[in-house]
Amino acid sequence: LPGFEVRSAFAYEGAMVSAIHRMKFGDEPELAVQLGLLLQPLLDETAVLLPVPLGPKRRRTRGYNQSRELCRRLGRRVLAHAVERRAGTPQRGRSRAARRALSPSVFRVRRALAGQRVVLVDDVVTTGATLWALARAVRAAGARVESAVVLAHTPVCPPMLSCGVRHAPDGPTGGRGES
Repeated sequence: LPGFEVRSAFAYEGAMVSAIHRMKFGDEPELAVQLGLLLQPLLDETAVLLPVPLGPKRRRTRGYNQSRELCRRLGRRVLAHAVERRAGTPQRGRSRAARRALSPSVFRVRRALAGQRVVLVDDVVTTGATLWALARAVRAAGARVESAVVLAHTPVCPPMLSCGVRHAPDGPTGGRGES
């Protein structure tokens, strides 16, 4: 299974860390909608968007999926409920090795995706394991994963992905980042 390009709007540092924490943990879904506009320059013209799903407990606790909220004003078709994440599979707080061990079986495809050109959307990419597992599940359902776009990336590119991280025009330039 070949990798895919991950495009990042910003590095996960400074003010972006604060904004993302407010969006995720400060009950500010409207901030996610505004931050999502920063992804616009990174998007493929024709692919549909697939936000990374949250597990059911995290979704109930937070009240919204920040990846879905990032997609809200992008003017693209969004496959908001095409894939669900099985319970008990959060990545936050896990070691890098535990994150990399994430299996595609944590995702269940709920809708026919055959023939769809898909761009995965997430807020932050740390090891790339979630994107990789989701891409494998979606590809197994017949979709073509074009790329992934994320609001921010941490510094190290995992070997499983082709990371040519491309930043938004007003964001950082050059370099490789983790996706």
